[in-house]
Amino acid sequence: MSELTRKLAAIMFTDIAGYTALSAHDEEKALELIEKQREVLQPIVLEHGGRWLKEIGDGVLISFPSSKRAVECAIKIQRTVKEIEDLNLRIGIHEGDILEKEGDVFGNDVNIASRIEPFAAVGGIAITDKVQRDISASPEFTTKYIGQPNLKGVRQEVKVYCIVSHGLPETDLAEVSAKLEPPSKEQILLGGSVREQLTARNIILTVFFSLLLGFSFQFVATDVSRANIFGFSRAFAGESRRTAILEFEARTPDLDPILLQASRSELYKALQRFPGLRLIGDYEIRQLDTRNLSRKSICDQLNTNYLITCSLLKTDGDYLVDSELYRRDQDHIVTHYSQHIPSLTLQETSRLIADSLSRHFAGVLGISPRIAVVDMSLSTAEEVRPFRLFRKLSAAPKRVEKKAVAHDDNVYRILVRGQQLLSRETLEDNLDAIVLVEESLLADSANADLLVALADAYYQRGQLQGGVEELAGKSEELLARAMGSGSISDEALATAHYLLSTMQLARDELGSARASIRTAMRLNRSDPRIRAQFKTITKLLLEKMVVS
Repeated sequence: MSELTRKLAAIMFTDIAGYTALSAHDEEKALELIEKQREVLQPIVLEHGGRWLKEIGDGVLISFPSSKRAVECAIKIQRTVKEIEDLNLRIGIHEGDILEKEGDVFGNDVNIASRIEPFAAVGGIAITDKVQRDISASPEFTTKYIGQPNLKGVRQEVKVYCIVSHGLPETDLAEVSAKLEPPSKEQILLGGSVREQLTARNIILTVFFSLLLGFSFQFVATDVSRANIFGFSRAFAGESRRTAILEFEARTPDLDPILLQASRSELYKALQRFPGLRLIGDYEIRQLDTRNLSRKSICDQLNTNYLITCSLLKTDGDYLVDSELYRRDQDHIVTHYSQHIPSLTLQETSRLIADSLSRHFAGVLGISPRIAVVDMSLSTAEEVRPFRLFRKLSAAPKRVEKKAVAHDDNVYRILVRGQQLLSRETLEDNLDAIVLVEESLLADSANADLLVALADAYYQRGQLQGGVEELAGKSEELLARAMGSGSISDEALATAHYLLSTMQLARDELGSARASIRTAMRLNRSDPRIRAQFKTITKLLLEKMVVS
């Protein structure tokens, strides 16, 4: 009796489009077409290391040792049969376990391969998300997401893509007889069809919020936080959206490690624009050996529900960004995202990566960016407050324009590396940061961002050595030079105001410290030090009010 064996394989299923109609019209020609299919396909399958498992009517079941070989074979098959009359194939590919016994194969993953084939266009190739992840590292393949199919008898979640490179046709869902899962209520609200969204409930909600927003533009302009008016933030931005971003990984050995660090740092800042997220700080993540823990274990230990992982692959002219968003309470990957990013300057590339990822993840989670607005009637350009709904403005609110300061690769590299060294908070790393920035300032003594970085390093050294006043004085002198510059980035200016607030607080200048940290918060909420200082000063202010 043959023994049952299990193995992991890429499984391909082919089907001849229009074969049933051809059989009814000309059975002899239909049988000849099956013979022709066998004659043409078998040599191609063997060439790519595949196994011709069995024929099921006009369909063929084939296995391969890897997803990439299966896809390469499928592409060659479609190119070859294009010139053969009536041999119009749809091909579906899935990766999973197959069970073999007495020369036959079966299993849930075999069923999936056969059932995603209808989602391919005639002459095209449909693949599951497992295959898409495997081939995403190869820049020659381009795919497009189709949807989540309703596969009878299949319990696992399956997402389907079609390959749109190599001249292959894109799937037209209007011509697909198989069904996709209907969108969830959450998906409808996040961007379903207009007809699906025009329910009585949604119309009423839309009218209500439109009236509310029109009634007070100041309310629209505020940050969605826990203190927001009517407590809306609890419904949209609860603790369930606590999110951790793991260190970016390099998939090619020659990839610049500073680009990995810079892209992650920029992504962290980009996601801070979305108030629905609660991002986990680097310090907590560094306490874990994330490489040897499962995604769920990492989330459990960080008490977070979402986990973002990302890797970069360097190609000839660009970078392939490959990222996943994992959700703990459902124990599965919510979305897999791949994107080619052009190779520009270090700063431009890292920001393009961050912008692309942040927009995608925000879209998946259904959250909108914070709208930054200033009230021009306030001399300090203070953010509009939610409870001042009836106060007249002396001037119309105006959007805050972010100050983009472009750095050459050398300066940007030093800023990123310096930030990395200072985050370790040791005397040795601090010294390395000071030397690094001092050397750069020899060539560019007026660079405001470098001056702030050096001030930060000097102040940290004073703290590590026990509050040395000379170092704090040196730091304040550097800040004065930097803040007097006309070309300082918002991020550096935020750090400068944060450092000023710490020095002012040490001198018991609570009012000045509060003004400085509020300015820092308006400029950059992504820095955990700024958020912590804001909380500390607010607490001190409240205590002082209670005492008085």
